Amino acid sequence: MRPIVAYFLMLFLIVSTFLGGCRPTGAQATPTEIERQKAAVETLRKTVPKDTTLAGYYFVLDPGHGDNDPGAIRTSKRKDGTLYHASESILTIDMARRLAWYLKMRGASGVYMTLGPNEIINADNDQYTYWEPSNPPPILKELKTLLPASRHAYWPLEIALTPRTEVVNQKVRTYGRKKVIFISIHVDSTNPSVRGMRVYSYYGVRTILGEHIAKNAKNKGIARTKKVGPVEISFFSTMYAGFIVMNPQFNSAGEKILIETTNIRNNNDFKKLCTAEGRESVVHVIGEGIILYCQAQKK
Repeated sequence: MRPIVAYFLMLFLIVSTFLGGCRPTGAQATPTEIERQKAAVETLRKTVPKDTTLAGYYFVLDPGHGDNDPGAIRTSKRKDGTLYHASESILTIDMARRLAWYLKMRGASGVYMTLGPNEIINADNDQYTYWEPSNPPPILKELKTLLPASRHAYWPLEIALTPRTEVVNQKVRTYGRKKVIFISIHVDSTNPSVRGMRVYSYYGVRTILGEHIAKNAKNKGIARTKKVGPVEISFFSTMYAGFIVMNPQFNSAGEKILIETTNIRNNNDFKKLCTAEGRESVVHVIGEGIILYCQAQKK
């Protein structure tokens, strides 16, 4: 019996040594989640060509909400039991910056961002400029007379939104209406059964750009759907809404859209929003739709 016992003991030691060598021995043996996300984003970005497809176009990106308005918020629990909060304003700023990178890679002549009630950022150099409260843009001085009396109670909200549209109007005056594109980026927070991307234009104003983005979202499997029982029903490609940042009375850009990128209350969408890779992939769908639109305009 002794030779048999010795044999199994030796076999046990060999297997233990082998398995021990395969186990992570420390932080350096296994990449951190941040490193993994960075690598995933870099892999996605390697698929984006550097060219001049968007030359001659100027983009104003509007990360929804911001300043004292966080937008939609969802609280979730980490594996260690601690809570963390994901706010729409932080997510939209992140996606806007990623989209700015994409647009510059594809040769956009200018990319600008609005960041809140009184701030404007130029995505090319990250230099802030401010509207002086004592000298607001002309549109703010005129707005109160243009709005119905019932809306005057919401004056602070309008102040927060209209400087964003004035950024667009400045660029239109410089580069022309057809060369300036306005994209407001948001995160949906409707029924959890709804998922995917939805593109809006202002009431009665057709958006060819939005149609290209919505079609690309459908092709990539992230178009807006709603689950009814076991069945997922697809929505129409674009919808109309009365968002003030798209109102032609305030926004003079030729193409102006608002995108609800995903739904923060839908579990699958939320997982995507919570990773850099997921947000980057959403941005690429938008960017590809923009490329399709601009290529069609040049034909």
